[in-house]
Amino acid sequence: MSDCLKNLFTSYHSFFWDFTMKLISEYCDSALSATPKKRSKGYSFKVVKLVMGCLQRCAIHDREQFFSDEKFEESVQTLCRLYSAVGSSHYSKLTGILMTTMTEIFGTTFDEVLWKGGIYKLLTNTRTEHETVKIACLSTLEEICGRIGSAVGCLIPDVMPFLVELFEDVSDRVTDLAVSNYRQLERLTS
Repeated sequence: MSDCLKNLFTSYHSFFWDFTMKLISEYCDSALSATPKKRSKGYSFKVVKLVMGCLQRCAIHDREQFFSDEKFEESVQTLCRLYSAVGSSHYSKLTGILMTTMTEIFGTTFDEVLWKGGIYKLLTNTRTEHETVKIACLSTLEEICGRIGSAVGCLIPDVMPFLVELFEDVSDRVTDLAVSNYRQLERLTS
């Protein structure tokens, strides 16, 4: 009976995950669209926030290892696209749910290679002129490193070039967050 229920739930989980990734991708496309008319035809912020909350809870309660390597990579790739939209004031409301969802998805694996790829995708978003995007990415990095704990040492070679770049940012908030991330990495690896 337990196996039957597990197989049924896994099928539902796969359907939900596919739908979630499609919805978030379409939201990204409309959010990054140049015309306000095109933007208004996309999914509402409330729907995307609700779906991301569900995705976050799926990651939190993933005891059956549902998030395979492929699902992890696609989830991170899709969510990283949303960071570009955070630069717009309308989409900055996404920052909180985006940060917590990304952190929980990183908690579904202990594979250092996946962590490195995901962190690289996240931090490439800091190469923008939008302060809010940089702050969102650095805040997420801080949460992810806190979640990973002392195993974060494997990420230092990938993270440091981005942090060093952000030490010299024009925004004091970005610089402070970059320094805070650096200190956290030092604390976790010593």
